[in-house]
Amino acid sequence: MGSAGLARLQGLFAVYKPPGLKWKHLRDTVELQLLKGLNAGKPPAPKQRVRFLLGPVEGSEEKELTLTATRVPTLIDHPLVRGLAFTSLKVGVGHRLDSQASGVLVLGVGHGRGLLTDMYNAHLTKDYTVRGLLGKATDDFCEDGRLVEKTTYGVCQLPTKCSEDSYQADAFGRAEAGIWRRGGVCWWHPPSRDAWHEKPWTGAQGAWLRRADHVTREKLDRILAVIQGSHQKALVTYSNLDLQTQEAYEMAVSGVIRPMNKSPMLITGIRCLQFAPPEFLLDFQGLP
Repeated sequence: MGSAGLARLQGLFAVYKPPGLKWKHLRDTVELQLLKGLNAGKPPAPKQRVRFLLGPVEGSEEKELTLTATRVPTLIDHPLVRGLAFTSLKVGVGHRLDSQASGVLVLGVGHGRGLLTDMYNAHLTKDYTVRGLLGKATDDFCEDGRLVEKTTYGVCQLPTKCSEDSYQADAFGRAEAGIWRRGGVCWWHPPSRDAWHEKPWTGAQGAWLRRADHVTREKLDRILAVIQGSHQKALVTYSNLDLQTQEAYEMAVSGVIRPMNKSPMLITGIRCLQFAPPEFLLDFQGLP
């Protein structure tokens, strides 16, 4: 492309980042490919310069020498002398994605790098799709992170009979609980981190055991609604708007309220797309 191609490299463009690839590596790869394109163009014609070359006098039988003005190409701009014409190119990134995340990255070249700041200050809504797994927690909230907590998302059913030395534990994995029979009497162990507390089994203590799955789609939807409501209240706080004014009311109704200053990620909408325990899929929109 050469210099003319460099002049045309102005603006914003989007690239897809696959999971497992760091955003910086993707940006460097795009920069390298752009530099290859710039250097792949046909080099301009070499400049000419005047040199006085020593040569014989034309038409002279004697071996006389004279200096003759001659135009010769200069090699100072030859690629083998100066190297590559373009060795660096600044590519800006509008936002960052985690290594395990996949999605669209907005990159800027030339005056587009300045537009990235304007795009950030506009507080545009971003859409995310998150896949989760019930019963596991990692230190960085990624599936390949260090496992820090593990439990189950369901609770065991109540046993049909209480046989000698039978044992039915809960499915939480933290504090064991259960019922068993000894000496002709059913005994109950409540869920606790402490030592065993043997109490006669009456059946009332195991009401929590009768639930096969205590994490349901309805409960998850209620939690998501609470999260969305709390974030919408926080959005009003960060917007620095007086809700008593007509302008603020109209902005709230139309959904164009944006934080005025730097703020944490604020969720404007969240819903569950798929619920197949232990896996679930969430879709939410947020403001940076």
